[in-house]
Amino acid sequence: NQTKFKMKFSHWAYLAISAGITSACPFANSGGEMPQNHPEIEPRRRLGLRSLRGNLAGQEKVASTVRERVERSLQDGGGCFTKTTYEEIIEDIREIFNTLSDVVTDRERGHFFGGIVRLAAHDFMDYDKNDRDFPQGPDGCIDWNTGAGETGADNAGLETIWCDDPLLCPLKTLYDSKYGNNGIGRADFWVAAANAVIKLSSLEWTDTARVNTYPNLDLPFRYGRVDLDNCDNISAIRLPGAQGCGQVEKTFINQMGLTWTDAVALLGAHVLGYGHSQFSGHDGMWVDEEPETIIFNKRYYEEILRRAWRLRDPEDTEPILDLTPHLNAAKQDWTWAGPNGGNPRFMLNADICLAFDIEAGGNCCTRIRDQADELGEAFCVDPRLNLTPTDIAALDGTIRECPSSATVRPRAREAVDNFAVGTGRGNADVNGPFYEAFSAAWQRATERGYSEGQLHDLANTCDVTTQPTANPTVSPTDAPTSTPTVSPTGRPTGECEDFNGTFKDNNDRDRQCSWVISGDRNRCREFAYLCPVTCDQCQCLLTNHVCETDDDCCSAQCIGEVGNKKCECRGKNQLCTHSDQCCSGECRSDGTCSGNRNRHRTHQHTTAAAEM
Repeated sequence: NQTKFKMKFSHWAYLAISAGITSACPFANSGGEMPQNHPEIEPRRRLGLRSLRGNLAGQEKVASTVRERVERSLQDGGGCFTKTTYEEIIEDIREIFNTLSDVVTDRERGHFFGGIVRLAAHDFMDYDKNDRDFPQGPDGCIDWNTGAGETGADNAGLETIWCDDPLLCPLKTLYDSKYGNNGIGRADFWVAAANAVIKLSSLEWTDTARVNTYPNLDLPFRYGRVDLDNCDNISAIRLPGAQGCGQVEKTFINQMGLTWTDAVALLGAHVLGYGHSQFSGHDGMWVDEEPETIIFNKRYYEEILRRAWRLRDPEDTEPILDLTPHLNAAKQDWTWAGPNGGNPRFMLNADICLAFDIEAGGNCCTRIRDQADELGEAFCVDPRLNLTPTDIAALDGTIRECPSSATVRPRAREAVDNFAVGTGRGNADVNGPFYEAFSAAWQRATERGYSEGQLHDLANTCDVTTQPTANPTVSPTDAPTSTPTVSPTGRPTGECEDFNGTFKDNNDRDRQCSWVISGDRNRCREFAYLCPVTCDQCQCLLTNHVCETDDDCCSAQCIGEVGNKKCECRGKNQLCTHSDQCCSGECRSDGTCSGNRNRHRTHQHTTAAAEM
């Protein structure tokens, strides 16, 4: 099989190079198909990494690296993520990145790294805990209708990272050729790939307790996300706009159920890559120098606090502050006064508002530094104006300093200050507060929509368990995910009946089965194995429910340590006999679980997501 694939890949790449292909094929199996001959594909944007278009030598070099990585066949498949598979993804991306270093600029490498993180983020930022029917979240689905004014316009630019051209989108080629056909879903792969970028681009750091030092930031990862094939007309509208902190609050706080600290930490990923006016309407980098666009650190927060940021509207040709507020403009950002060396530096409203109250109205500058020998307003004026000292003196008092956001968003400002850890040289390498907060926020964000037990720790090997013979009858509503600390042994056998007597709940209180569904709470996930009649689960227990043996579970998989075992569903391509065994809710005609969920998720997943 490996020899057969090698010939197929080489022939594919050869034909592409010979034909001079620089635009991608239609999006096959990529989370929503891109319509063929889409009117907005040209001239608005081209697909694939820009520095590789027309660069045949560079294309061949990258393709050769991908070929070599693909030929390192995976040891395990079947939809299971092993520790070896996870480490292999990290090494694959490292090798592709290193090859790109020889053929593209630092800015384009930053785009490659930043684009991978953005791909995973745009997948999870459409999670809405308030939508019980279609919560979405990390499900491997992107609305690829990215033309101007279309439903997926906010995803524009992602097609430079994820497209079907084998020479211009090495990440997608790697996935299709090595991981997708081994049962790894897009959603899991995107998160793992983003984790790889963070690990490869982060620095050595010490935790806030100043006890442990780590060589880089190794983010937590669990697998088992289920792919969705179509999310048009709903996914991208949930993404945060750039207009200000109202958008940040809408997506991260109200929809995803995260905190302001989480939101500020996640936005720190802006340090990687750059904005492109062709896609987002915003042009420039969030950091000072191009080499910094491939380093994941706290620099984003330092830049917010230490620069004199002034309004810059892409349609506004006036290089100096004027009296017309642009806070409601569709495309609005900020820049600092330096000449910028031809590479614009910028921040979005959604960045600046974390530390400053820019919604108060009118123009302002974030940092007016009055010193004995110079006027502070000089830092807030475009140097291309060549103003004389007399001109600058005339500005004294006319430019307002932006007030702190501490009074309107205290948690956000506190987080910015905490992550920046001062801007002095002594704190230059202190990334601990940011790294710790980002790690926690990233795990919460990338696991939104999945209840405890639906995602799994990395395995040592992938084993297929025996098949069940029973089917569930009624799916109860979802319930808390914790397990009882003390419980009687043995699930009722023979004729279905509830446990006769009392058992201990999580707080070591005596309970009876009538309590399991009392009031407005349903505790069947924890106690159905003791109260099968009460919970309508006499035949078998549903996914995520506490179990004791494989025979208890509809999926025939009771996983975990003794005293803390739960029924787990089966992932993509694992064997099945009926749909209730599968995480996707679909057992295909070939006797394996589908990796795609349809518009209506399984009962367990939908209810759990709505309550997170």
